Amino acid sequence: WVLLPLIVLPITCVLKAEVRWKVSGLNKDLWEHAAPLRAMLPMDAKCVVGNDVSGHIFLYHLRRKGWTFKDDALTEEQLQQRIQEGATHLVTNSPTVEAQAGIVALVGEPTYTSEGVRAYRLAQP
Repeated sequence: WVLLPLIVLPITCVLKAEVRWKVSGLNKDLWEHAAPLRAMLPMDAKCVVGNDVSGHIFLYHLRRKGWTFKDDALTEEQLQQRIQEGATHLVTNSPTVEAQAGIVALVGEPTYTSEGVRAYRLAQP
């Protein structure tokens, strides 16, 4: 009876870990671009990122601090507030957000563009 748990335990651990390591709540585009974005962003950058339905996973993968948005719900007023709170970069895969006239006025040319993901340096007050 002692050997039975020793045989079953590794199998159950693998099955449990397999489910837990799957990427969930993070847009595939953002997941695939996290490494190049990490290399491009300054270590002390405070970022506004989205669309991130989890509210924290993309910032974790960027290894940066900041704010997230989901469902294309970033307004000019919210972005201005984030800039006043110290935000330096916007990373997004949302053409809807990028097309807003007020947002366009707060960002410059993209500093990173690849397959639908763009990063911008934010205008500082």
